Amino acid sequence: MKEAQLAEGSPGAPTLFDRLAVMCAVVCLLVFVLLPMLVISHYGGEPTLGGMEGPAETTVGIAVILRVTARRLLRTGTRNLLRTTFGTFSRTTSRAVMRRSVRVAVKSLALAGKEAVSDQAEGSEDAPQNPVIAVAVGFVALFASLWVILRYVVSAASQAAILQGTSPELAAFLGALPIIVYALLVHVAGRRWNVEIEYQTGADGLLLQAYFTGAGSFLPLTTDTYYRGNPDDARRVALTALVGLFGTHVLLATLAVWRDSYTIQLAAAMFLIYVFVFSFPIKPLDGNYLWQKSKLLWLAVFLPVLIAFFRNIPESFNGML
Repeated sequence: MKEAQLAEGSPGAPTLFDRLAVMCAVVCLLVFVLLPMLVISHYGGEPTLGGMEGPAETTVGIAVILRVTARRLLRTGTRNLLRTTFGTFSRTTSRAVMRRSVRVAVKSLALAGKEAVSDQAEGSEDAPQNPVIAVAVGFVALFASLWVILRYVVSAASQAAILQGTSPELAAFLGALPIIVYALLVHVAGRRWNVEIEYQTGADGLLLQAYFTGAGSFLPLTTDTYYRGNPDDARRVALTALVGLFGTHVLLATLAVWRDSYTIQLAAAMFLIYVFVFSFPIKPLDGNYLWQKSKLLWLAVFLPVLIAFFRNIPESFNGML
């Protein structure tokens, strides 16, 4: 159907030149937007050790925005290139980079989210993928991302602080495990409320994951999830996924204290990273489904996650966030 529309020259159908131009634009975004931020972060001083003040939370927010913006650029073509690029980044990254604080990042995301969630929810425009294959590829990519960061990107001191005796392979497995738990939660909730689940692990997500891997940042950016069904039921599925991930984090964090186990603490921190990223109110993240229903509902979920991110993420993780 999509090929037929392109063959007929339907209005707005992107040509090969459009796609190449947009790909070049995305590369320019990566080089001219993120590279200066990485340089500023590197030469602007080490993260403070007295708490979570520093660029970690801001980096996560910027990465989420870049992930969604790049995907939108690849779909919409060059017509909205300048508007999407500068409209989103000028209201998010500039303040975040200058002040490097979570308070400003959240404020900036609210502005970006106003545009990002203005349209009605929609499914992926890409060809459907086998859900098992999509999640499996995402798991392997996330495992490889964290393993490469721990083995080859971060310094020896950061590696020792993050691992604390844990092998890089086990840490990478724990870093990829939440995507499996997330998929199980979504699957069960989707069957409960008769919502069709669609996963997309596309080349853009894998390339972006590779880019952040090279920059030493581990963020779950590989797989997008779309819910097809009644909007209220889709929100229930999204809420189940976020609460389930956060509940798993709380359970593991409690167990880590009880057993005095750093390995369990490491697993708890990984689940918290996932729920923090997925709760942002930007399509196609789960937080967007809550935002569309009620800003108060989204805040009721995001605020505890944000507080936990401040309190429970180990200080050593600043080196890979």
